[in-house]
Amino acid sequence: MSILAEKPSFPNPLMVETLVQALHNGQHLAMMLDYDGTLTPIVSRPQDAQLNEEGLKTVMALAQHPQIQLAIISGRSVEQLKHFMQDILPQKLLLAGLHGGQVWDAFHNLPLAEPDEALVQLKTQFLQMISSQLLAAYGEIPQGVSFEEKGYTFALHFRLAEATLAHEVQALFQKMFDETPAIHNAFRVQTGHCVIEIVPKPFNKGAGVQFCVDYWKAQLPQTSFFPLFAGDDKTDELGLKAVLALEGAGISVSVDPQHMQALTPHERDALWVLKDPAELHVVLKALVNALAPHA
Repeated sequence: MSILAEKPSFPNPLMVETLVQALHNGQHLAMMLDYDGTLTPIVSRPQDAQLNEEGLKTVMALAQHPQIQLAIISGRSVEQLKHFMQDILPQKLLLAGLHGGQVWDAFHNLPLAEPDEALVQLKTQFLQMISSQLLAAYGEIPQGVSFEEKGYTFALHFRLAEATLAHEVQALFQKMFDETPAIHNAFRVQTGHCVIEIVPKPFNKGAGVQFCVDYWKAQLPQTSFFPLFAGDDKTDELGLKAVLALEGAGISVSVDPQHMQALTPHERDALWVLKDPAELHVVLKALVNALAPHA
């Protein structure tokens, strides 16, 4: 499956010029990218969101550049991200799963952050409750509805479900969450593209962005960083907000920034905008090509 559109036009030369200039000025690029909907298109089945060979080569080239620190910050688990990246590992790359609550240094094979194991039991209880409610309401897990197990969290997908059913399933999930104090106290509900999930309250991509930047600064204390984060949906808004607060750049992929409720009008106007993951790959490949003599 190719993630690149045929002969895409170059979306915004200023993006690459700005990043190259920062590197020429001696800064390091702290590049943080969401996965689904940003690096890869949204697909019907989450397990099919695999970068093709060309996309993996681009990620590898970025990770290998001496002035680029690269992280993927995703709602997926680190284990899922490892699977998608397995053909290019190990690399100088951070994999930040569960919206930044789980972080792994891929080069050193080193876990940097792990959630509390007690969350697993709570998550499992709630998953069983939701599953039981769906079985009671429909006699089976409805067609087009699926669970995605993430270890410390889980997501309920309904991208393939009929619209009325999707609405009913999402409402049932929200109702069960609201009526279960133990879950409500430890987790928050988060929605994305035809998905609803529970996420431990401290986990968000803004915190993930800050964790990655702080880690790189600790590794390279004399280095000035230019932070960059790219994301595509509501779960990425705090990541975009965080990177702008760090005086970096944010890229909104596929989403009009004016619809981002977590950002101020000034922050929305500051974002770079790309129409889809294919355009992001055009930018990333152009950056790789521009830096090739220095790699």
